[in-house]
Amino acid sequence: MGSLLFAFLPESFFPLLMVFAGLALILGIISKRTALRFVGGLLLLLLLTPFIVPLFGALPWWIIILILIGLVWCLFRGVLSVLFGREATSHFVGQLMYAVFILPFRFIGYLLGGRRR
Repeated sequence: MGSLLFAFLPESFFPLLMVFAGLALILGIISKRTALRFVGGLLLLLLLTPFIVPLFGALPWWIIILILIGLVWCLFRGVLSVLFGREATSHFVGQLMYAVFILPFRFIGYLLGGRRR
């Protein structure tokens, strides 16, 4: 999710983020592996930007809407994970997916079966 948030930052901010990653590595806040992943993700984002922009410009509107729905879903899950933890988020997402899956069947049952007593 972090690399997705970097996509919304201006490119002039990336060297400052790399300096902060180095400083955090020196102070021992993050591990060497985490720092390399962070800087590598930033560099990959910088290298792929000229290809991503025309790709999204060529996509039909309905695919962009599906991508945005996926983005909102990932952000929603990330926020829940930060607030409540991984296990509670997994349980909540499972319950939500079940409710979304069963909703059309309940609607059809309501239309065809009427009200049960």
